[in-house]
Amino acid sequence: AAVGAALQRLLCFYPDGPFALLAAHKKRIADRVADGLLLLAAGLAWREVGSGSLSALWTHVAQQGLSTPLQWAAVALVLAVVLRTALLPVHGWLIQVMEAPTPVSALLHAGVVNLGGFVLIRFAPLLDAAAPARWLLLAFGMATAVLAGLVMLTRISIKVRLAWSTVAQMGFMLLECAVGLYTLAALHLIGHSLYKAHAFLSASGVVRDTRRQALHAPVTPTSLSLLMAPVLGIGTVLVVLAAVGGPAWPLWWSALLGLAWAPMLWLPA
Repeated sequence: AAVGAALQRLLCFYPDGPFALLAAHKKRIADRVADGLLLLAAGLAWREVGSGSLSALWTHVAQQGLSTPLQWAAVALVLAVVLRTALLPVHGWLIQVMEAPTPVSALLHAGVVNLGGFVLIRFAPLLDAAAPARWLLLAFGMATAVLAGLVMLTRISIKVRLAWSTVAQMGFMLLECAVGLYTLAALHLIGHSLYKAHAFLSASGVVRDTRRQALHAPVTPTSLSLLMAPVLGIGTVLVVLAAVGGPAWPLWWSALLGLAWAPMLWLPA
């Protein structure tokens, strides 16, 4: 909450920009709703466990399982993270903050957005026992990863393209948490932070190189390839991993890797 409040001044760095002010207003609303959901989850857990200690919560879950209040606490936690990580359909503010200076975008996409994912990973023992919350994560994560990944390929502004990339990567991260791969999700967050910070800070160089190559005909994916590439990616990975790993390799691992690698199939030579 403190980071979000401190970021407001940076998002409104150009106070005469109406879209910058609108994006900052949307982010403030999303942050306050997420804070309320997080406080609701904390209150439900404290009332049920009788303590604000995380270790006491893990012990209670291990010994007595999840009661109805704790189930609702897990759902509230997931919804708070969905708002903080700007998943579909509450992603609008993250796309519109492109009006802010590029270093501010780098700070937001490489650090601030990842805080929600860190909170989710920290509460892994609670999520493991909360099936409704995990199914909610699966639905939001899968839809966001697929749709945002496809939309990203149609954007021509590099900053907007990177913003949609962040939305897609956050969807992948929640998808990993939904299937219990919390260590992989933590590594994903670290890798995404380093990559996205570099991508934003080097965006001006990409624009300069693109202008130099303006005389060359661009290679753009067709609508058919946009639809077929994820299917081909998943199918290819399933065939390869079935041959290498056999039945010991979980099917959903193959689906995750297939979705992650599918964009390589339509990259220009």
